[in-house]
Amino acid sequence: MERIKLTREYKLKPFDLQKIVSDADLTLGELFEIVNEAESEFPAIAEALGMPNFYKFYSEIKKGCEPDFELKYIELYWHPDYCHMNKNLGLDITKAKVSPQMNVHAIGEHYMPKDAGIKCPPDCKEHNSYAIEFSALNEIAHLPIKLNPVINYNYEKMQKKLQITVFPSLYQVINSIFYELTFAGCTPEEIKKQKEELEERADEAKERIEEDPDDK
Repeated sequence: MERIKLTREYKLKPFDLQKIVSDADLTLGELFEIVNEAESEFPAIAEALGMPNFYKFYSEIKKGCEPDFELKYIELYWHPDYCHMNKNLGLDITKAKVSPQMNVHAIGEHYMPKDAGIKCPPDCKEHNSYAIEFSALNEIAHLPIKLNPVINYNYEKMQKKLQITVFPSLYQVINSIFYELTFAGCTPEEIKKQKEELEERADEAKERIEEDPDDK
């Protein structure tokens, strides 16, 4: 099957959704521009990809904003638990079943409070993983999208570490990203409300602990 390198110049066609993506070289904002252009030509394609209120998210991603701390990129990867091995397959990992969706997270520097005066050194090899379902899209629009198609699977019964590479389809790439971005709500307003409620509950819990350290 023909493979796609997903770049900012790519023009989305419905029949391409089943094709394999071998690499991605674009930002989240540029991906939204691709879907926006396709939506004008093929109405409801964004909904089919998992984002029924696409234009509300598109409006948000077009806003300018300075992020609170530096994130490096957005990574799509297969979680090891998504590779389900039948015990009778032995080492024939080619018959393993892989989840249709990839995990999506952001990679960035270790978070430090602004008043701590500490930053991750330039040679720091381990960066933190950040969930992005509560992120305002204009804060992460500049982030490059990277694909990690390698699955590392620890097959305990055989005491073997197996590794396979599974390139996702174009549908899987876009759907996985849209699923993550709409996980906490179907519109930016719903997500903002959910975030505010969580922050309020966290503040209340913090106040209770400060008042009574034994009440945890």
